[in-house]
Amino acid sequence: MQFLGESQFRGTAAGTDYCGTYEASGDTIRFGPAEGWVELPEWYSSLLKQAHGYRIIGAQLDIMNENGHSIMSFTRMPPSLVSVDWYLQQHRAADGPGLLTPEGTYDLILFMPDGMITGIIHGIQLFAQYDADDSSISFGPVAMLIAEDDDPGKASESREMIESMFGEARTYWVWNGTLELSSGDGKPLVTMANTPAL
Repeated sequence: MQFLGESQFRGTAAGTDYCGTYEASGDTIRFGPAEGWVELPEWYSSLLKQAHGYRIIGAQLDIMNENGHSIMSFTRMPPSLVSVDWYLQQHRAADGPGLLTPEGTYDLILFMPDGMITGIIHGIQLFAQYDADDSSISFGPVAMLIAEDDDPGKASESREMIESMFGEARTYWVWNGTLELSSGDGKPLVTMANTPAL
């Protein structure tokens, strides 16, 4: 969900884009009817109608009902991550400390505003949840789609590299069109740029 100027909001729920208006004063909030290209799921519309208050703690926004119970929770994602497609430039091998450069690929990752990443690395399509604040980042388990005709040995090596890359990531920085993910001990895991390596 995004809060825009002139008391407007928009977002995505269950794959449906929606928008509407809201009123907020102090710690109270009310949402007007949300409109989408297709009808919003009833459960989501119901939650918006129940909204009575809100609180913000750090990067988390809780929408509460009239009894003060949280009914929806959102985490603010850094816009520097979600504003562009990130193309793989270098990555650490799963079994070594050095950074390798991908050969002739357009591997890319897209950080979605809803806390999901999607992308393709070494021909493997991947999906995962992520959580980020100003400099720390963590990823949930990575789901991968591997083509049946892929070389089993090469696919296994790529899968291990992807799991290592996202499983070990603890910090990130974005500077001058470059994104770097690092492990907890500060060792670079992957470098990406907002333009393809080729």
